[in-house]
Amino acid sequence: MKPWLKTLLTFVVVSAASVFGTLFVLILAAGGFRGPTEARVSFSEFLKTTIGPRTTLEEMQSVRPTDPGIAPPKVTVVGGR
Repeated sequence: MKPWLKTLLTFVVVSAASVFGTLFVLILAAGGFRGPTEARVSFSEFLKTTIGPRTTLEEMQSVRPTDPGIAPPKVTVVGGR
């Protein structure tokens, strides 16, 4: 086999392997970036199923300000439809 033909065939094989390797990696990467399948839940349904922290009356009173002139923090919960 002539040396220039061997060099040309080597170049073609290496180039084809590089192209297919790059495509393979891109296909694998694209599959990894797909988001998980999500079940859609309405906001009002989300509010019905949300569970907040369990606190006792003593815990609630312990976070009140020590200065009686300062109003306690306000928490507003808006319910869904």
